[in-house]
Amino acid sequence: MSEQTIYKNFIDSKTGSKIPVLKNDKTIESKYNPEKEAENIINQITQSFKYFIVIGIGSGITLSLLNQKFPKAKIIGIEYSESDIQFLLQNESLQKLQINSNIKLITAESVFSTIQNTYLPVIDGNIRIIENKAWVNENKISYQIIAKEINRTLKNIGSDYSVQCHFGKIWLKNALNNLKLISKIKNKPFNIDLEKKAMIIAAGPTLEEHIKYLKENKDKFFIISTDTAYKSLLKYNILSNAVVSIDGQFISSTHFSKINNQSSETIFFIDICGNSSVCKKITSINNNLYLFSSKNPLSTFSEQYFNCKPLSLESGSGTVTISALDLAVKLGFKKIEILGADFSYSKGKTYTKGTYLEENFSINQNKLNPLELNYDKLLYRTELKEKNKKVFTTDILESYKTSLLEYFRQNNLSYLYENNIYKLEIENKNKYTFSNQFFNYKLFLSELNDNKTVIPLLPFMAFLKNKEENKDKTFEELCIIAHNQLLRYN
Repeated sequence: MSEQTIYKNFIDSKTGSKIPVLKNDKTIESKYNPEKEAENIINQITQSFKYFIVIGIGSGITLSLLNQKFPKAKIIGIEYSESDIQFLLQNESLQKLQINSNIKLITAESVFSTIQNTYLPVIDGNIRIIENKAWVNENKISYQIIAKEINRTLKNIGSDYSVQCHFGKIWLKNALNNLKLISKIKNKPFNIDLEKKAMIIAAGPTLEEHIKYLKENKDKFFIISTDTAYKSLLKYNILSNAVVSIDGQFISSTHFSKINNQSSETIFFIDICGNSSVCKKITSINNNLYLFSSKNPLSTFSEQYFNCKPLSLESGSGTVTISALDLAVKLGFKKIEILGADFSYSKGKTYTKGTYLEENFSINQNKLNPLELNYDKLLYRTELKEKNKKVFTTDILESYKTSLLEYFRQNNLSYLYENNIYKLEIENKNKYTFSNQFFNYKLFLSELNDNKTVIPLLPFMAFLKNKEENKDKTFEELCIIAHNQLLRYN
């Protein structure tokens, strides 16, 4: 351990506190009065913060004084490596701090996951970052890595919070409607042939290249379509065995405008917070509706009120293609291919033929507003990056691709990419058993209405906080408003 850590030993300061010494014989805290040094830093904090990040743990004196001044605040102390933390934990004072549930000692590698899982913007408010200047000066490369991870994490949380501000109300209304609906219907158990190859269908332009391949071999495949591609497949008389939808917006209902009795055997997997009009439309045709859970806290909260815990599907940075792939993996398929997952625009096209865009744009087209003009508006709505001849991408599309590759990595899935197809063969031991998806809506609603229930309503509270009249409201006031308004959607 001593060979890996940046620290050498401990010495006693003039005040009797044990402070760590670096291998270059320098200390990162005052040898004379480290307590006074930490007090000077903390006294500069004039606002009341609920979340602190401290870079450079040292003796832990700064963390201890922060905890004394802000006893309810979450405090994250960061060192570069696990060996550094283990060395510092030889100090009994730091061992006592570690017992405190509000204090976490983490490494650079754990920054993203820890902050992502503990920081709740609506509850915690702004973050205060404290840098141990001496530690930073002696560990410049480590500091740059940690700072980069913090910035990456906060950027991701900021994007997620913006989404919550926009969709918080929509998610709440959808979830309540969908859960009430599923509590009233009786869906049949699903038997799925796992010996078939699972075909994940996204709606990228290259899907058109594979339509013939799909039609000629459709009996050999279990076709799992994303919601955007579902209508395109119907255009070619290809019926999906399953369809996955995560979008809660009204526009997602247009993906299902062609649904009819032909789809009586199709299983529709809809996010608990997905568009409720889609679920209502599905149940008018059949009861092959299966709600799945996502990372939305309201969705997670509802899981305990199902008779059988629903599938929980990943979506990466928010793309339904990953949810469809995750479904195939969790069902137990061993051979999987992904078509139309281009994450780019090719030959001037944004999507394959037959999507909701083609239908919506066609309705309003005329000589002054041709179909091509509307596609061009969509194509150039954000800055394009040229990948190669006639193929362009954007930052958001690249983030979706990165998210898919990260899914492969996290799940140890090797793949082959050729002819615009992702091909996977995996040793899959999963096998999900479906049963009638009964939901106890009455009990769920009763406990959601309890004023002590907060976490499931955080996205809705983010939506409320974003409104001008609520921007100065405290967290406690937002809780009251959220529970009062909850009654309107019951």
